[in-house]
Amino acid sequence: ISGTWISFSPDRQSLAYVGYPDRRLWRSRLDGSDRRALVGGDFDLDGVAWSPDGNWIAFRSRMAGRRMKIFLVPSSGGEPVAITPEDRDQGTASWSPDGRQLVFGDVPRRFSVPDGGEVLHIYDVGEKSLSAVPGSEGLWTARWSTDGRYLSALTIDNEMRMKLYDTATKRWRSTNAVHVDNPSWSRNGRFVYYDTEGGIIRLRRLDVITNSVEDISVINFLMTVYGWSGLSPDDEPLVLKNLTSPAIYALTHDGQR
Repeated sequence: ISGTWISFSPDRQSLAYVGYPDRRLWRSRLDGSDRRALVGGDFDLDGVAWSPDGNWIAFRSRMAGRRMKIFLVPSSGGEPVAITPEDRDQGTASWSPDGRQLVFGDVPRRFSVPDGGEVLHIYDVGEKSLSAVPGSEGLWTARWSTDGRYLSALTIDNEMRMKLYDTATKRWRSTNAVHVDNPSWSRNGRFVYYDTEGGIIRLRRLDVITNSVEDISVINFLMTVYGWSGLSPDDEPLVLKNLTSPAIYALTHDGQR
């Protein structure tokens, strides 16, 4: 499958993804069969997340000429609907384990430069209401852990340090993970995998118990398209590899036809 932002259905039988290079939102079986477009059009699309209850697929898009906003579309297909009416950039959405809520952060006008006032938001799908995560000022790129215990988020600055919010104690703590891009929680909720920003892109994981960071691989040599796409249901990192191979050829003419 030529796609990025891959998200698996709760029964692990299907997946949703952004096609490359068409940039459409697709759904298919794991073997690529029963493939159909859920959203199409000439606009940006990323941040795909299938709800744990199986009912919805969240994604970000510039549909209708808007900024990068979060939309919900039924997993069976239908009309995408923006979760809020205002035209403001919103970060990638992440589902609560019960599929009833989404968490996301505000996006400043300049990357890693806060405008002031950015916080993390909780969107209640049933109530269609928003609330702020306590103490989340100056944070973005939120992800809900698969066991529901933590929210991870990044500081809006050049360090891009990961912080963890304990949903039981209602407290934040800092971690040793810095220069974090596209974090993804392991299925058991102990590790956060991520790739790094900068010249050499590395795949790493944070152990949330020991606060230690482990290098998994350098992924530049894979010639990936749009970085990495998160984890498979078995916690295997997924990347879309660019199969084009630039080369210089020497042709020798032997003088015969």
